[in-house]
Amino acid sequence: MYKPVILIPGLHGSIIVDKNKPKHNFIGKNVLKNQYFDTALLKNKNFDNWKKKLIPEYDFDNKKLILPDKNITVVNHHCIDSIKDIVPELKVIDELIQGILRIDIGVLKSRYNYEYFGKIITKLENKGYKRNEDLYAAPYDFRLIPTKEYTETYFIDLKNKIEKSFHKNNKKVVLLAHSLGSLLCFDFLSNKVDQDWKDRYIDHFISINAPFGGSVLALNGLYFGLFYSNVLKFNYKDVAKKIGGVVSCLPNHYAFDNGDTFIIDENKELNFKNMFDFLDHETKDIYNSISKPNLINNLNKNTGVKTYLYISNSMDTPSMYIKENGKIIEKTEEGDSVVTLRSLTAIDLYKNYNAEFVKKLDHTEILYSDIILQSLL
Repeated sequence: MYKPVILIPGLHGSIIVDKNKPKHNFIGKNVLKNQYFDTALLKNKNFDNWKKKLIPEYDFDNKKLILPDKNITVVNHHCIDSIKDIVPELKVIDELIQGILRIDIGVLKSRYNYEYFGKIITKLENKGYKRNEDLYAAPYDFRLIPTKEYTETYFIDLKNKIEKSFHKNNKKVVLLAHSLGSLLCFDFLSNKVDQDWKDRYIDHFISINAPFGGSVLALNGLYFGLFYSNVLKFNYKDVAKKIGGVVSCLPNHYAFDNGDTFIIDENKELNFKNMFDFLDHETKDIYNSISKPNLINNLNKNTGVKTYLYISNSMDTPSMYIKENGKIIEKTEEGDSVVTLRSLTAIDLYKNYNAEFVKKLDHTEILYSDIILQSLL
């Protein structure tokens, strides 16, 4: 009845598991164990072991990010559950509270937004969509994106998934992507498939809060070490510097120029021109050797398909951090709470697409809006 849909998540939006034991028992429920959002880290436990197990090493000579354990990766490249309930344990706790109080107050849900694509998946299933028939997920390992070898493999898999969905349903496919996933889709459609293929297989592309110009929050994580997800709170600096997806979200030339200052740390000033002077040398090389040539430089080309941009605005969004007397003060401007409006609208071609601005829904909350649901149907 409806067009088939493929959902592409953003940074941190794919569940990373140990393939040898993807699930564990938590308060009597057998749930996926997201190794990246390990709930033990909520109490700052086992952080060093977690880093050794999860965080890539960078090969300077071959310009590659290398995983320490290849068994720890995305659930699989087809599993819908890999992009919903990103911290499954939090959902179990919410359900336990609901059972006791006889009311769904969503204590942790409202605080952590852990459902991610969960709500829209439920709504689509209620409309009659069926998993792996006309509803697909395209998760990826955000630690390795956008290394050339991994991204090429991911795009081959995405292409095959689109063709499979088309042939199974005899209908063109809708791609819906969020945040970093949107950037990957722009690259895929603009550079990796030809126009005849797009005309045959793609109905339209929906991009939600694509960080075209990057995010100051990514720089915050790389410099101050403040983790910019609500789920975990720990010093993130040594982790972020080698996560390909995080490095790829640094402020870039589409939205910023040399005069833009992002951080003032006592007597140090980090601006667009000099920010890499204050970051780890690995981060600089990953950005220049992997992020820019494999993703960032590929964005300002026409997708060649009907494209809809949904952009959150009217939310206070970090644009600068000032550290004085040991305290960090956050300066804001308009945006989606994670990405500023000038970054969300940074590429020249954005005006060629169908853009709709959605007020007072943050970077992730917009996924729960009926506006997004209607755009798929």
